[in-house]
Amino acid sequence: MDFLVGFLIFTSFLAFTIYFTVDSFSYPQPTGFIRVEASSYPVHLIIRRENEYLTVDCVEGLTVKVYAVCFNVDGSYIIIEGYTPLKLAYHPFLAVFSGASMKIYGFLRGFTGYISPHGVNCKPVETPYIHVVEGVPIEFNPEETGRFTVQVKRFITVNGTIMIGGG
Repeated sequence: MDFLVGFLIFTSFLAFTIYFTVDSFSYPQPTGFIRVEASSYPVHLIIRRENEYLTVDCVEGLTVKVYAVCFNVDGSYIIIEGYTPLKLAYHPFLAVFSGASMKIYGFLRGFTGYISPHGVNCKPVETPYIHVVEGVPIEFNPEETGRFTVQVKRFITVNGTIMIGGG
């Protein structure tokens, strides 16, 4: 009987000690809130040819996630996902997307379709997209805004170079 009483007193003391010790080691309750503000930065992409490579970079110097749709001469394509600066093997036609920002490089004769970050479609299924007819981009959706906004009336290609007519 003495053993049982001693055991109950010991376990009760141990339980109260652990309860108050653990409670004192817990994290303090928050006394206020920290206001977190998110900022949105306009992103403008640039594509540079460096020997046998194409480099996709952000004009503002930010590291951004991009989706590059790289076309081969036969019209087949691959999609490469990465962060700027992104170094790619040379492709005759390249469409790059980052958020609502998009950029194209090159010319692909006879190609018609809607290019999006997830591939090519016959009709627009998602934005952003670039509508290309016979290798010439005729629509960018959504239109890029910011310091590079241009009122585009027509596109002309001269020896594979896209000339933009404004007005």
